Amino acid sequence: MKTVISNLPKIIITILALALVAVVGAAIIDNLFLFKFEMQFENNEKLKGTDCRDTVSACGKLGEADDFTFVAAALIEVKEDGKVDEKSIKSFYEKTAGLEGAVDSSHIVTVEVIKLNNSQFSFSPSLFPDRTYIFDDTSTVKNPENCYAVIIYDMGNSSPLDYRTYIA
Repeated sequence: MKTVISNLPKIIITILALALVAVVGAAIIDNLFLFKFEMQFENNEKLKGTDCRDTVSACGKLGEADDFTFVAAALIEVKEDGKVDEKSIKSFYEKTAGLEGAVDSSHIVTVEVIKLNNSQFSFSPSLFPDRTYIFDDTSTVKNPENCYAVIIYDMGNSSPLDYRTYIA
């Protein structure tokens, strides 16, 4: 009994260290899933007549959602000669782009397209209107009035060890 009591501080420190490693590790792993989810804009087929200028992403318990959600968005610029509109962009990403869920590739990915205001490159997704995302790298945009935000969502995930599951 005396040995257990004398080792109690070491046992407590070991347990706390393991818990910290698990929480940090879960966040790192979820960030890798998020990166893979976001990179679909770069790696998958692109809609003819458009260019992907920038991407942003986030994950966690977003808005009123009760589950862990992955969100990625691309700043899509329609070329001058392209006959592309909001409807055709959405249809392409829903049917042709081959989007996969962040963690489970069979998850259904929800697509939203928002026409951007030509004076600022920010948007609030309809599923999470309390959040605003801003595209940082807009230096390559040639035609700001022909830009859209394509937002993809992977909802219904579980990540109980990631601290972002518990903060909105």
